[in-house]
Amino acid sequence: MKEFLFFDVESTGLGEEDRICQLAFIHMDIGMEKDLEIFNRFFKPPLPIKIDAMEVHHITEGKVADQPSFREYPEYGKLKKLFESGDVVAVAHNARFDVGMLQKEGITPRNVICTLKIARHLDANSVIPSHALQYLRYYLNLDIQDVLAHDALGDAKVLKALFKRLYLKMGGTPPVLTEMIKISSRPSAITRFTFGKYKGEKIVDIVKRDIGYLRWLFDSEKGKENPDEDMLYTLANLLGMVD
Repeated sequence: MKEFLFFDVESTGLGEEDRICQLAFIHMDIGMEKDLEIFNRFFKPPLPIKIDAMEVHHITEGKVADQPSFREYPEYGKLKKLFESGDVVAVAHNARFDVGMLQKEGITPRNVICTLKIARHLDANSVIPSHALQYLRYYLNLDIQDVLAHDALGDAKVLKALFKRLYLKMGGTPPVLTEMIKISSRPSAITRFTFGKYKGEKIVDIVKRDIGYLRWLFDSEKGKENPDEDMLYTLANLLGMVD
């Protein structure tokens, strides 16, 4: 592994049918001493951008109307080769989503690190209230200036700074990358709710207070077309302790 791709996508929405409307990445050498390339491109997706998505990233139909579709982009082959290279480590926050979006376009990165899963791994005692990218940006006081949230390039810049912090926390040597890839490839335990009536509370604290809610949530998540593997893993472990 010789290079990093710190990448982020913005999409038409969060559903199975949704697609990429912006891709940005920072291509760096493995020593993270210099940027090899900064890529930031809008694409015209094959379906309309949902209003809920526009509210977050502010990418409108007009902004992408004259752009090529992802696969019609003249340098699509170059992008595919770069992401799928064995020499490249693709880094994303909540990589399951971003990688999933790339896969819809025929691109499957070979080496992936998810900073969300790494942050959870390093915060096993749930000291940090949220592991969302922008929350970590301010909680960890990452020195990022003039960066917009929910813009693919802006998020990639925050991602790069966050990765450096986590990498150093784990030792900051090349063998650590192999361990980070392993952690990123398996389900991770979610420690706090980020939604619903128990938002902000530790999930383990709800076991004694409202086990029925956890069972309902598990069944609900399991029934989804594309369930959250981390939530299922977390709930299955907790429910297994009391059943």
